[in-house]
Amino acid sequence: MEQPSGHTLLVQVADNMELNLNKRKPKPQKMPKKQKKADPRHKERQKIIRELFSWSFNPHQDFSEKSQKIINKLSNIDSQIKTSAPKWPLNKINRIDLAILRLSIYELKYSKKIPPKVAINEAVELAKEYGSENSPSFINGVLGDIYSKTKNNHE
Repeated sequence: MEQPSGHTLLVQVADNMELNLNKRKPKPQKMPKKQKKADPRHKERQKIIRELFSWSFNPHQDFSEKSQKIINKLSNIDSQIKTSAPKWPLNKINRIDLAILRLSIYELKYSKKIPPKVAINEAVELAKEYGSENSPSFINGVLGDIYSKTKNNHE
C-alpha cells in the first residue's frame, strides 16, 4: 500500500475540514437589542446643551426659551461653578462640560420641578454621552458640592 505524499495528505485534510465546516449549522443572527425610546426630557436637555455650547462660540443667536433663561442667569451660575471648582477657571473648562454644568445648576437652583438627584444623574449621563473621559466625575463632583451646600443652607 502506497503512502500518500505530503501534498496529497494536506489536500485530503483540507477537504475533510471543508466537509465538516459545511455540516455545521449556521449560527442564528442575533436580533439587535430593542432600543429604548429616548425620554423627551433627555432630548430636551440634549438640545439645550447644544444651544449653550453654541452660545459659547456665538452669543448672537436665537435660542429656546429655557436656554435663554439659563443665559440670563449665567453670572450667578458661573459664580457657583467658580466656587465649587476653584482650581478650574471657566475658560479652562471644556465647553461641553461647561454647558452641561450650566444646565444642571439651573435645574438644581432655579427649576423646582426636577429633583436634585435626577438633575445630577442626568448631567452625569450627558457627560458620558458628550464629554471626555473625565467629564462625568468632574461634573458629578462640582454638582455634588453645589447640592451639598444648597442642602445645608436649607436645613
